[in-house]
Amino acid sequence: MVVKQFLQQRGLNEVFSGGISSYSLTIMCVSFLQLHPRKVVASKANLGVLLLEFFELYGSRFSYTNIQISVENGGSYRRAPLTSISQIFLPDPLNLENNIGRATNRIMAIRQAFRWAFQVLTLSINSTQRNNNSILGQIIHFNKEVVDQRAWLQKTFGHLIVVKPNEDESTSSQPVEPNS
Repeated sequence: MVVKQFLQQRGLNEVFSGGISSYSLTIMCVSFLQLHPRKVVASKANLGVLLLEFFELYGSRFSYTNIQISVENGGSYRRAPLTSISQIFLPDPLNLENNIGRATNRIMAIRQAFRWAFQVLTLSINSTQRNNNSILGQIIHFNKEVVDQRAWLQKTFGHLIVVKPNEDESTSSQPVEPNS
């Protein structure tokens, strides 16, 4: 959701404008987690570090022009077909003949945005002059319209979410089904 919001604020989240679809972004996230060099344990994962490494991989290290991202059979990177004219090759795991990245023609702008986010976050984390501002707030900005929309969503649909304290950790919470 953070990456989707990041791309939305830069006009790079809609396929019709050459951006990347939610489905394609999900495939990229799944692939990242499948092939991550560290074993990610959900209860111990540092989501900030994972976000930073996601931006680093897809912003600086990944070769979009000749590699395809596959999530089938545990995930892999493969050489993209020579016949592909796509800027990003993402085989649909439900239909491997379908390249869900074919309409994403602004992949270099997306890559540049990811690279910028990695640099800004790294500088913010390593800064000796920390202020009380959110590190994530350096790359994602919430205006009054977004805050008002979230307040409306909470007011309108908040009754659908029930949160109980996690028995293992008194400071965390875990969503549960309503009326359970």
